[in-house]
Amino acid sequence: MLNRAFDGAVGPMMQYLVDSEELSQQDLEQLRKLIRKKEELM
Repeated sequence: MLNRAFDGAVGPMMQYLVDSEELSQQDLEQLRKLIRKKEELM
């Protein structure tokens, strides 16, 4: 889906989600956790 809708780019997908969806504080915290986890693996 990411490849088809956003040509494989994560940035535009995240921007779309932030702009078009009602994100709760819980949703935002889940995104932060995912980002922190990814950073730890790098």
